[in-house]
Amino acid sequence: MNWRTASIEGIWEAPAYGRLMHIQPQQVCFYDVVGNHLLTRPDLQLSRLDWEQQHWQQDGLGRLRRIDDFLGVNYRYEIYNRATNQQAWQKLRILPGREQAGYLFQGGLELRLFWQSFARYYIAFERRGVTWPELPQHLADIQHPAQLLEQCAQLIAPVRDAHIQLCLDDYPDRDFVARPTIWDSFLQQAQQAGIKAHEAQWDHVFAQTDTLLKIKLSYAPEGQICQAGNGNLHWFISKENIGVVIIDAMEDFSGEELDDESAQIRADMQALDTALQQIVSDLQHCRGIVLDLRSNPGGYDQHSQLIAKRFLASPTSVYKKQAGLGALQTETECYQLTPASGLTLPRMPLLVLQSASTMSAAELLILMLKARGNVILAGETSQGVLSDVLEKRLPCGLEYGISNERYLSMQDEWFEATGIDVEQRIDYAQPAHLRAGVDPGLEQAIALFQHG
Repeated sequence: MNWRTASIEGIWEAPAYGRLMHIQPQQVCFYDVVGNHLLTRPDLQLSRLDWEQQHWQQDGLGRLRRIDDFLGVNYRYEIYNRATNQQAWQKLRILPGREQAGYLFQGGLELRLFWQSFARYYIAFERRGVTWPELPQHLADIQHPAQLLEQCAQLIAPVRDAHIQLCLDDYPDRDFVARPTIWDSFLQQAQQAGIKAHEAQWDHVFAQTDTLLKIKLSYAPEGQICQAGNGNLHWFISKENIGVVIIDAMEDFSGEELDDESAQIRADMQALDTALQQIVSDLQHCRGIVLDLRSNPGGYDQHSQLIAKRFLASPTSVYKKQAGLGALQTETECYQLTPASGLTLPRMPLLVLQSASTMSAAELLILMLKARGNVILAGETSQGVLSDVLEKRLPCGLEYGISNERYLSMQDEWFEATGIDVEQRIDYAQPAHLRAGVDPGLEQAIALFQHG
């Protein structure tokens, strides 16, 4: 589309996402809308040319939307409608970020903005059995960003949503989960062992995670382990002729570090697609395939979709998506995938191993495979954080995520907070199993295929 001839200049809004886009002749500025404030920062200001290269489209209703179509995966971002009252938006107060001229830390105001953003955009309070509390008193007492971080953490902790990670400079990130992950367990082990330094504690977590992977790979015949995707993909064929594919992330498959997020996703998708071609070729004659997602904290939906496409026989409706609540609620969209080009395994029996550490885009893959059918779910209930992360940042630099979307099965099941349950329950990464060097989950999965 020739954006230079299109009448698109002005203010556009995506209410369920709290986003505003101001298109001008030479630049495009994005803002986070919170109450009667507009939050901005340098990375939300693009040249008009850079904006035009982000795969924006205008639909028949005149709405604007980024649609990134690559390798047969059609990823749709939020929809922007032209603001009906252009003047009203211009009356809101613009708050600069700390990198910009005119910034002044106002702890009470920034806590209010944090509170308001969840009150307006978070969709799962009731789902998680939480009533969002009243705004704390004594807001003027917050004199430093570290105090603000602590106040925000106290507010949000009862929600127990793993997508709400608080990040501020060099302070330790604050994470909140409904069910402890393997990394939480390993971190607790380090603390109980008297390891006090934060960096040393995480060295222990990484070492235990590596041990866990080595135990899984010990089930492969000697010399038969394959690896790709920057170490995030491993596969082998067991002596029982069962394929095992271990997928430990839904991102970072290329090993490249690119500044542009869209270019990064495409590079990772290309690397993943190349690996998937080899995987399906190697495993096409197996009796069944075990997909191990137990240590997969998620990443990008596009990668999950690319994997699912390798197991489809025909165009398949795989999930639905909707954002916002009440007056902000968007229309429900149905997502359909077509089979990947080249070799696919549409009739291959699948068994997915999952755990409380299976999150986000990894859970979406499970949702899509359930729609495909001929799949068994085993392990533990997943974490229950399927929504994309709506990224927000306060003027002081405190970054956090909000779950503002519903991902639904084709039967309208919503797994946010509850997680996706399993048919065969098998504990994961228990201390006794690690000490013995065994993986009961993998053993039972292979046995299920072997004996039916």
